[in-house]
Amino acid sequence: MRPYSKLRGKMAEMDIPNYALANFLGVSTAYVSARMTNRYSWTIEEVYKIMDLLMIPQEEIFEYFPKPKRENKHISVSA
Repeated sequence: MRPYSKLRGKMAEMDIPNYALANFLGVSTAYVSARMTNRYSWTIEEVYKIMDLLMIPQEEIFEYFPKPKRENKHISVSA
């Protein structure tokens, strides 16, 4: 499944292309593209701006902006 597929679907439903989102956020289309392909993470400010623009309820945040997968790193503590 493509990263941010639900977000992409909502943007398409509202006829908002990547370049329009970039203009709205005051960033380049390359910046938006890098986030939509999951190369870089959105900032929390960007997430809330996008949610407001697309009228996404806050309780649906993780449906549109999934939590990043974290590696399990074990910390060993020596005495």
